[in-house]
Amino acid sequence: LISFNPMTGSLIERKNFFTSIKRIEILPYSNAQTHIYHLIMLDDRNKVMLYPENMDAQEQQVPLHFFNFNVSGNLEGLVLNVSRKKLSSTWKVNLSLRNEQRIVAVVSKPSYLLIVTFTEKVHSAGRVLGNRSVLYKYANPNLVAIAVLDSTHSVLQIYLIDAVSGYIVYSGKQNKITGPIHLVHCENWLAYSYWSEKGRRVEVAVVELYEGLEQTDAFHYNSLVHTLAAKVTALSQAYIFPQGVAALGVTETELGLSTRSLLVAMPFGAIYVISKRLLDARRPLEMTQELAEEMLLPYRPELPIASEDFINYNQSIHGIRGFKTSPSGLESTSLMLAYGTDLFFTQLTPSGTFDILKDDFDHLLISIVLLTLVIGSLLCKRLGKNNSLKQAWQ
Repeated sequence: LISFNPMTGSLIERKNFFTSIKRIEILPYSNAQTHIYHLIMLDDRNKVMLYPENMDAQEQQVPLHFFNFNVSGNLEGLVLNVSRKKLSSTWKVNLSLRNEQRIVAVVSKPSYLLIVTFTEKVHSAGRVLGNRSVLYKYANPNLVAIAVLDSTHSVLQIYLIDAVSGYIVYSGKQNKITGPIHLVHCENWLAYSYWSEKGRRVEVAVVELYEGLEQTDAFHYNSLVHTLAAKVTALSQAYIFPQGVAALGVTETELGLSTRSLLVAMPFGAIYVISKRLLDARRPLEMTQELAEEMLLPYRPELPIASEDFINYNQSIHGIRGFKTSPSGLESTSLMLAYGTDLFFTQLTPSGTFDILKDDFDHLLISIVLLTLVIGSLLCKRLGKNNSLKQAWQ
């Protein structure tokens, strides 16, 4: 393990581990003195190694949960005792997959090295309906999405599992489906792309989870309470996408106020952005007055392709394998890195530049207007004072 200063390039430390490392993860807190985020390394015998080894006493009391799986459908939840450097199994689940079934994709929700929290920002806990009630989101931060594909019988199964408790919150099955399968998991929704043998086309499906009209706890979530998961309602819809899909991603902003956008990498080197408003599982077939008040779009099976939504313009980005997105410090802007054979970095504005002044903003005009208002207010104050004095002497 080589540690170096990223600013100067100077070597800080070189450490050798005389064992086989099977997994490396970054922990959600840093050292108080060095401000370096800790790494955890697991060998073949699940022996725990930390780097840096020195950790604050408060951090050692926080339990950390891990999730393991193999392509045969064996799932396992683990909890780490940081102070004792011991990894213990908390639950095990076997999906009972047949020989022709394999786990083809596993994704968790985005995580970021933020100051306050390691998890994604969810600004709105619910959606206001047309009758003024609130449909609350099931935004469990511990959910993991698993895609199981039966290539022989062309059957796709989607599981949403709580990685802390092992509880299966949602499961769905689709027939006449083949790969490649791509998943993106965010807030209370999951989007995935696949090839439909029935329609001979690429489709993008979205699944949204809701608690209902009553919220259990707005500030704390307990994965060990299964009563909430039993009340979860799942809504889903599928849309036709007229191009192939090589990778999926999602934008992320500072507070989650901006509307999220789905990032789609295409095999011919283009990157396309789809607003989450188009990928809404609640888009109705027949529009009513209440649904119109919610600003929902009527359901259309095809996702339109607009040339202005290609973010790489005339530059072809080949071999894209995934996206990394991060907040930029401004709520309107999300930073995006597409990686693969080529690298492409840009900033996105999913809801427009509502907190950024344009380059052609007339600073001189606004300065003159403000100065005129200040001078005018001072003159009015002086004139009013003189009039009051004259009236007092009359």
